[in-house]
Amino acid sequence: AQKSKLAVQADGSVLASGKAPEKDTYTITVTNALKAITGLRVEALPDDSLPAKGPGRGANGNFVLTEVAVKVQAGKGKAEPVKLFTAARATIEQTAAGPQKSWAAAFTIDGDEKDATLGWAVLPEVGQAQHLVLELAAPLTVEAGDTLTIELRQNSTKKEHQLGKFRLSTTSEAEAARVAHPAPP
Repeated sequence: AQKSKLAVQADGSVLASGKAPEKDTYTITVTNALKAITGLRVEALPDDSLPAKGPGRGANGNFVLTEVAVKVQAGKGKAEPVKLFTAARATIEQTAAGPQKSWAAAFTIDGDEKDATLGWAVLPEVGQAQHLVLELAAPLTVEAGDTLTIELRQNSTKKEHQLGKFRLSTTSEAEAARVAHPAPP
């Protein structure tokens, strides 16, 4: 299956290019994460190369992030999934008429139990930076030599609705993970 081309930019963001597939999963592997992670932030960023300046790859500049999954691999051991997310907050959550009602941040940490195609989206606030903050129930310990893998799953029925430009960051400050609209780093 076709995948997006991802390129790390000078500011630490990642820009997607190439023909957008109908669905995609971005896998990011980190080896220099903080030792005690209490939260994860996904910044969705605008870019002139994207439709409507993004931050998504959809024709209208939107995206649907359906799930954020995290695994930690200790040394050369087996990668273990992290199932500790307790809250998800975003700068905006798209609302809609019809049975779905919203494209809420909470769908990104629901384990896809109800519907793997539901996720967080930002219409009509496209063309500008938005972000999602995920809070952990307890600090996640990532030791030196461990590998942190973050999957951004984008399995919406809305074709080509993937993140076009994004940046990931972690925090070890418990309060920072609870703030709905933290300032950029």
